[in-house]
Amino acid sequence: MKHGNLIFTSAGDNTEFYNHWLKLKDMCLFDICIVYYGNSNKERFKEYSTYYFKKKGSKFQNFYYVYHNYQSIISKYDRFFIIDDDIIIDTRSINRLFEESKKLNVWLCQPSLLPEGKVDWSITKNNPSLKLQYTNFVEMNVPLFSKYALHIFMKKYDPYIVGWGTDLLYSHLFSIQPDFSHNKICIIHSITCVNPLEINKKNKKREIDRFMNTEKRKIVWNNWREKNNYPNGFDYIELYDCIKNT
Repeated sequence: MKHGNLIFTSAGDNTEFYNHWLKLKDMCLFDICIVYYGNSNKERFKEYSTYYFKKKGSKFQNFYYVYHNYQSIISKYDRFFIIDDDIIIDTRSINRLFEESKKLNVWLCQPSLLPEGKVDWSITKNNPSLKLQYTNFVEMNVPLFSKYALHIFMKKYDPYIVGWGTDLLYSHLFSIQPDFSHNKICIIHSITCVNPLEINKKNKKREIDRFMNTEKRKIVWNNWREKNNYPNGFDYIELYDCIKNT
């Protein structure tokens, strides 16, 4: 293993990530760590993994578990793509995302989201005229961290938080670091993915909503935020320089 790239996902029972991320298996310039949180007694998806665990929990809760209990895994890699199991992105695009993150030397980045899928934040929507946009925010469904940024995030993250607010936490956390600058976080518009709409999913429902519904996840985040004197996050999202396609 010379690439230094790790994908992490927490996979449930209604995913076909392997048909997208691993379609060109011989071309993969990354390893993959899977935490299976579904209900099968079988070790589902183990054949696609470099590292495999079975554990209930949301994506970042499960990553937190691996990070703190298996530093022997974490220490092998330089970049970490912590991706939702339903994101549609192909092998070449994943390879390019890792490559661009290293070339740009960013702490945090993400591919842009195509409009045929779910787009919660307008700044993450694909802009075909741009190669990339520097910002201070990356959404939680497709963040790619440098090891430096990951360590900062994991020192602060509390597994009490279930999804909602996690991206507000790490994005703000990075932006207040003494060595932060406007070229440390970006959305790469030349690389795209799709976050499927619920209507296109087999069960018509997001897996995390089976674990905890959206309103309760918001309450959990706000309770943590207020207890820790943390800003609500929506007031500080900014766009910086952009690089246009040529």
